[in-house]
Amino acid sequence: MAETKLLFVDDEPDLLSFYRQVFERDFAVTVFSNAQAALDHLLEDSEYAVIVSDFSMPGMDGIEFLAAAREVAPHAVRIMLTGFASDETAISAVNRGDIFKFLRKPTRIAEFSSAMRAAVQRHELEAAERDLLEKTLRGSIEMMTEALSLASPIIFGRSTGLKTDMAQLARHLRVGPIWEMEAAAMLCELGLLTQSSAVMENIVYHQPTTTVEDNPWHSQAGIAADLVRKVPRLERVADSIHFQYRNYDGTGYPDDTPLAGDDIPIGARMLHILKDLRSSVDAGVERNRVIASMRGQPGRYDPQILDVLAATNTPPQAPEIRAVSVFSIETGDILAQDIESRDGTLIMRQGQEISPYLAQKLHHFADADEIDLEVSLYDSQQSGILHTVPAVADTPAQTEKSDG
Repeated sequence: MAETKLLFVDDEPDLLSFYRQVFERDFAVTVFSNAQAALDHLLEDSEYAVIVSDFSMPGMDGIEFLAAAREVAPHAVRIMLTGFASDETAISAVNRGDIFKFLRKPTRIAEFSSAMRAAVQRHELEAAERDLLEKTLRGSIEMMTEALSLASPIIFGRSTGLKTDMAQLARHLRVGPIWEMEAAAMLCELGLLTQSSAVMENIVYHQPTTTVEDNPWHSQAGIAADLVRKVPRLERVADSIHFQYRNYDGTGYPDDTPLAGDDIPIGARMLHILKDLRSSVDAGVERNRVIASMRGQPGRYDPQILDVLAATNTPPQAPEIRAVSVFSIETGDILAQDIESRDGTLIMRQGQEISPYLAQKLHHFADADEIDLEVSLYDSQQSGILHTVPAVADTPAQTEKSDG
């Protein structure tokens, strides 16, 4: 188990030595005498259970430091120490820095130790709750995507490629959380299940750009967002889905909410671009031509995202394809060809990534002799060529930005 880490910031060297002496037997202790240096350190390593800061320090006081630390290390429990404090100071510290405890100097060792252990316990409890929540959320997302794969291989197959594009673009833009971007990509067309099969296939195979007015895929975004919003803590994913057809200048769907520019959720701006890019590339248009065309339409797309995409081009490669038995496929394999039943019904789409459930589904079809026993897969080392956004390692790092 990883050692619990504590961070102390105080401009008095004797107190920093005291903190080490008292707490290093049970915890990993890091100390700083300068608030800005501590903040720079947190940008590199934010995995601290507790952050303790003195109030009165030169340059940046404890309130400012803990408020900034809250942004870069949101899961750390924060404690403020001060030798003189008014009620106004305490209230400001609690409000701006979300302080767990406010202790006055000099503090008795027993009281200080008790406060630190209570803070560590709070951190462990909140970490356990986050872990449970993340597992619940992932389970909910997996359940919805597996249901989508069963109801519509067409939509699900398209979403798997979009999921990888979203994750890679998020890494280039340095925004996240990545799992939220992936969830938005996988569930962004969930509302299409309310359409007829004929309309659904026309949308998926012949979809024009997302700015065309009065079409069924605009209304599906609201339906999908409403469904996703029913799952607690997926509100931001739902917002990304809801505004996926909103233009950067504020026009587009939905037209009842005044939202434009960077106020549009970053996930929605990414979906807006990637869906149009993928639709054109899948239709045979060269990637750079599509991006150039998008950059020539001011107000429609986020120009900063287009700049990143334009700077992340990779030379096209001819993918290597291997034929294997349907009973030899493994989780993570990517289909190189559509799989159809013997009567012509689409089972899975080219580019779809195999999950344990989908592998089992193929085995059932094969056992019933309803599909060919041989399937075509892309070479696993070349899966990146199937996507319109290259991996971060393939390109120079982008300037870090965050999405509030």
